[in-house]
Amino acid sequence: SVDGVDCTGILQIPALKLEVAVAARYSSPEYMAYIANRMTDNGSFSIASENRDSLLGRIMDLSDKHDVFFIDARGSRFAYKVSAVYTAKEIPDGTGPDQQKPVLNLCCPLGKQWFVAECIAGSESKEGQS
Repeated sequence: SVDGVDCTGILQIPALKLEVAVAARYSSPEYMAYIANRMTDNGSFSIASENRDSLLGRIMDLSDKHDVFFIDARGSRFAYKVSAVYTAKEIPDGTGPDQQKPVLNLCCPLGKQWFVAECIAGSESKEGQS
């Protein structure tokens, strides 16, 4: 836990020089991201935050060349590659079209819409690294 809040892990986005704690639920402090949609059967899930530069407010600056990492509470490290960045009317439910690999959606509000960075799990995902 961080500051008494149950966390599921740490989100790292090197291209944005971002490392942020991810709370287990929406009712997290405003300086944390949170799990917005739970993991689906294929391992997909969504992380959201307020629209702040210190959180996910800069995800529209990402492109398909960028890596994203999630380190869970057990210390397992999962690598993703950004595959698309777009706006949506709601947070995606975690599954991209015809995706065989798990998808991590990063979501941030923009007025009545959301910024979304869709990230596909990479083959370089490694267990037990931090």
